[in-house]
Amino acid sequence: MFGFAGVLSDGVSGFTGRLAVIAMVLVVAACQSVDTEGALAVAPETAPPAAETLGSGPVRVLVALPRSAGGNAGVRAADAIAGARLAITDLGLDQLTLQVADTGGSPSTTRALVEQAFVANAALVIGPTDPESVAAVAAIPAARRPPVLSLAGEAPPASGVYAFGGDGIDSAVEGVRAAVGAGQSRLVVLVPEDFAPVALERFRSGAARAGARIVATIRYPLADAAVGGALTPHAEVFRQSTAAVIFGTGRAPATVAQAIVSAGLGSTLAALIGNSAWPRALYSEAVLDGALIALADQESLKVIATRFQQASGRPLSLDAAYAYDAVALAAGLARSGGAKAFSTATLQQATGFRGAAGMFRLHRDGSVERRHAVYRVERGDLVLVQPPGEGF
Repeated sequence: MFGFAGVLSDGVSGFTGRLAVIAMVLVVAACQSVDTEGALAVAPETAPPAAETLGSGPVRVLVALPRSAGGNAGVRAADAIAGARLAITDLGLDQLTLQVADTGGSPSTTRALVEQAFVANAALVIGPTDPESVAAVAAIPAARRPPVLSLAGEAPPASGVYAFGGDGIDSAVEGVRAAVGAGQSRLVVLVPEDFAPVALERFRSGAARAGARIVATIRYPLADAAVGGALTPHAEVFRQSTAAVIFGTGRAPATVAQAIVSAGLGSTLAALIGNSAWPRALYSEAVLDGALIALADQESLKVIATRFQQASGRPLSLDAAYAYDAVALAAGLARSGGAKAFSTATLQQATGFRGAAGMFRLHRDGSVERRHAVYRVERGDLVLVQPPGEGF
């Protein structure tokens, strides 16, 4: 067990009590990282077409994804396109015309496709998935491109460009929100020494919005043997904190947690907060028992999971679910007001939207706030402690 004073438990204010493990939790958590967990059993299409048209509605939407790219990029693109196909079949055949275009993973090609889509009066762009291509699109003046729902986890600050693809940062922010609701608002944040500054700033902004105060951020070394020595000098920081947030890949979160315990630094901490990027194998690490992890609404995902499996021959992943929600949002806006409904005011409405992956809303700074369910790690399983809620 992790050596915290009182890891969030049943009966704490803001939580609903211990419930049974939801059957799909581990399946969808595995899909968060397709490389490490191997969630997709089907490879991308062989020699995928450069372009494909779906639907015949009056509102045009560009889906710009690297479907011919190799490796994980191509797998993610194939999955997202499958999600888009299901959504337009479900909701938008007579509302939208989706132009699915292959970017090849090239930022310049992606930018050219978006510029062409603007000339063709497209109301929205869905994609791309890589930060470099998102940056290339964001560099286009807002007056000369449609709004963009990128499927990357982050987007540069640019009007009308939204980071629609959730990631571990979004998950950690929701875990923080749950801890704040239970009175644990003073955070010590532990990140590997190569953690990207832009990702850290995203987390800091989200944590502040959730009502938390970051006491300190500690960058720990990548070498396991050096972690303990790097944390020990920060004993006073740990004493001032009520929750620890740990980022990292592979076994790093468990290594950091063990170093905290071994050095006696966790005695005043009441919560350990993980995120959806933690590998599933970490759930069986005893030192992480009690950790909180926020995930997309598993019950909501079940609504499309079976049909997605039947239609595409692969398990539902978050890439597919986010693409489904992007197309569903476009279909709803088209139905309510045609192409004119795709304004920043409408996209950024405070009440947000409900999708297959749960509630979400888009912010002016390009971030996308999502309501997650919060789970506690218990002996290798995830147990629901807080449902995602009904709104913002």
